[in-house]
Amino acid sequence: MCSLASCQSTDMTSVVRVFHAKLMKMLFLLKVVHIFGPLSAWMYTVEWLKRGLPHIHKLAWCQDRIHPADIDKIISAELPDPNADPQLHSSVTKHMIHGPCGDLNPISSCMKNKRCSKRYPRDYCGQTCTTNDGYPIYRRHDPGFGGRRARVRHRLITFNADNTWIVLFNKYINKGDDMAVFVFSDEDLRYDEIKQFVLGRYVSSNYAVWHIFGYEIHLSSPSVDEFAATFIYPEVPEYYIYNNNNWKRRSHGTELDNWPGVSRKNVIGRVYNIHPTKQEIFFLRMLLHVVTGPKSFADLRMVDGVICDTYKEVCLRQVLLLNDEHLHRTLAEASNCKLPWQMC
Repeated sequence: MCSLASCQSTDMTSVVRVFHAKLMKMLFLLKVVHIFGPLSAWMYTVEWLKRGLPHIHKLAWCQDRIHPADIDKIISAELPDPNADPQLHSSVTKHMIHGPCGDLNPISSCMKNKRCSKRYPRDYCGQTCTTNDGYPIYRRHDPGFGGRRARVRHRLITFNADNTWIVLFNKYINKGDDMAVFVFSDEDLRYDEIKQFVLGRYVSSNYAVWHIFGYEIHLSSPSVDEFAATFIYPEVPEYYIYNNNNWKRRSHGTELDNWPGVSRKNVIGRVYNIHPTKQEIFFLRMLLHVVTGPKSFADLRMVDGVICDTYKEVCLRQVLLLNDEHLHRTLAEASNCKLPWQMC
């Protein structure tokens, strides 16, 4: 007979192994079987709930452009048929109904300035369509034209929910760690923000077992965008936009023939001007206009497999400082945005 602790350890080990096996099976269906078609890239991140159970957020890029009809096969914003799939209907009415808010519940947490900040209830839409910003408007049938209603009790309020209240069956991929910090002490403690950040971490048994087995928490393929390694830093805005502290590909523009799914827009990318007297920063800026696809500052300092100590040394080895051409380029660039006294 085993102890309670060993039984719990065995159960947790089984949970981790089974979850990892299902994850690998799903990756096989996506990468090999191509249930959504051939993929250009994919990524996933594993997260753990506070009670210890894992889940993943996964994103896949398809080689072929997805059409509205394909979106309807993957994502739904409508109440399912209770006769065809009663279990799905029960899950959606229990977990995927927004609110209620608005006139039904003016004190709902989503209400801002007497309006729902999540834009519910949404408008009816006869068919899924894509917009210029890359985000689709999902199909939400009117009850008079094939849509469904369900009597739902949510947050102590009972109301007739239709497709305008349905939350999409998709989620974000990456997010930061959740943690809680608390201290018991009879003395007045000085708050050390850095120490609290380092020590304030919650590790569940499931999370620990996952690490013991050496399973990946985050995985992506390819690890670095192959296309992004072909241009220099000032060219990045032509193909990517910076939004919410992240770079992402442009969703509209002129699509490139040799790179499916990659669009280019005629924009100008400018790096901040640096005075030549600030040598190391000046030489770093110079390298950003020459080196293609650097993945780190060490890549910028690497010449023929050797990492140089300074950016000036890199410029010397790459014969960028053989004459005064770099100073002429600096003055020519400054003439576009500097006043005469600044040029002097």
